[in-house]
Amino acid sequence: MRLKDSTPFPDEVAPEVRATFKKAADTITPLAMRILRAMAVSLGLDKEFFVDRHTLMFDEGSTTAMRAVYYPAIKGKCSN
Repeated sequence: MRLKDSTPFPDEVAPEVRATFKKAADTITPLAMRILRAMAVSLGLDKEFFVDRHTLMFDEGSTTAMRAVYYPAIKGKCSN
């Protein structure tokens, strides 16, 4: 999985966020593909119908988005 170059990460104050998102994306992508296959089969389509249309998930130019719904507190002083 390759994160978009334009993806903003708070590397200066929380460098672990980028690696955490990459690990999460790498972990959930196979599950997403299994779900897409199940949806295709249940609709009577070829098993790879949706998978073939999502091969660039998380790549540059993709509209796939993964957002954090909870940002843990950053300990220490932050400058804005």
